[in-house]
Amino acid sequence: MKPSPWTIPLRTLWVANLVAATGMFALVPFLTCFVQELGVTDAAARHRWAGWLVGSAPIMAALVGPLWGGIGDRFGRRAMVARALFGGAIFVGLMWWAESLWSMLGLRALQGCVAGFVPPALALASLLAPEERRAYLTGSIQSAVSAGAVLGYLLGGYVTEHGSLRIIFPICAGLLGLAGILVVALVPEVRTAPRPDARSSLAARIVDDYRYTLGIPALARFLAILVAVRLVGSMIDPHFVAFVEGLGGSRDLAGAILALEQGAILIAMPRFARASERFGYRRTFAAAALGLCALWFVQSRVQSAGALIAVRIASGLCLGGIAPVGYGLAARETSPERRGSAMGTVFQALAFAHAAGTLIGGAVVGAIGFRPVMLGVGASFGCLAALALRESRKDRALRSLPPPKEAPSWTAEGEDV
Repeated sequence: MKPSPWTIPLRTLWVANLVAATGMFALVPFLTCFVQELGVTDAAARHRWAGWLVGSAPIMAALVGPLWGGIGDRFGRRAMVARALFGGAIFVGLMWWAESLWSMLGLRALQGCVAGFVPPALALASLLAPEERRAYLTGSIQSAVSAGAVLGYLLGGYVTEHGSLRIIFPICAGLLGLAGILVVALVPEVRTAPRPDARSSLAARIVDDYRYTLGIPALARFLAILVAVRLVGSMIDPHFVAFVEGLGGSRDLAGAILALEQGAILIAMPRFARASERFGYRRTFAAAALGLCALWFVQSRVQSAGALIAVRIASGLCLGGIAPVGYGLAARETSPERRGSAMGTVFQALAFAHAAGTLIGGAVVGAIGFRPVMLGVGASFGCLAALALRESRKDRALRSLPPPKEAPSWTAEGEDV
């Protein structure tokens, strides 16, 4: 049977995202180790620099993301995927020669300026896929990134433990370059009709997208909660390898723990998605956040790397109930013609929150240590769960009110979101 014309391009996109994600996740968690190699011996300074190095790329990616989106509307999505992959390969490869933390920070910022291969890859996949299979096939692209994270954590842990730290840079650059070659060689460009407001300025379109998304009360209120979750959850990320080493573990063990946690997220996400359809996004989120509250308190007390493994796997299962909520709400609360811009707004808000969390976490961990920060993160998750439950009750109360007299009589279907 002859394959459909979209089969090879979409399979290529899946493999390219897997390969690129493997490279990036092999690099980022282990930047703390590179800070130490460059001669920073003071623990507080090491944590601050790790936060800056990890956070600089996502904050630049969030700042320039709308610019690349506007260029993509004009020149095509495949060009944007290739730009992100080849640009990332160049700047990561240059890190091999970095001899100071300032040069490394500059290269990470430049990498962030050209990075962001996932959003244009998802957009390209949605254009290549037939309408009846669009949701499934674009979701599979996201699963490729998650699978790449599992492989990348394992690869980065092994390489940094048993080889030279610098060897991770050409490995990551090579994987990004390979992914770019696959996209250019086997994925066609797809041209689309210009947006109705294409003649307006890019700044005007960005403002309009934000005004539309944040003008939806149910989405705007809960997006604020998600931003807080992303911020507090990112505070420990750049320092996790150092925490594992402090418990007597190794770098490859740290990579294995991160891979197990990511695998738990993959397992839990579809189950939480079904629970969200039955019980509502907010109540499902609150249950996951309460679980994370308890687990962060437990994590602040662990005294061995072995105990940490069990806690992080359980955390991954709970994170599976939080990761898809923002995009699920954006898809549910927005009209089809504005759904892409709404999801872009969610992505940008979460990227800013991730960057802010890593920057703040570096300073706070350096000042007071890991365990007090973990207690604070756990308390934050408890507060956010309470806010989500409050929003859930508020929505149910609003939906129980009779419709205005001038409006046609109708009842909102489905559960609270």
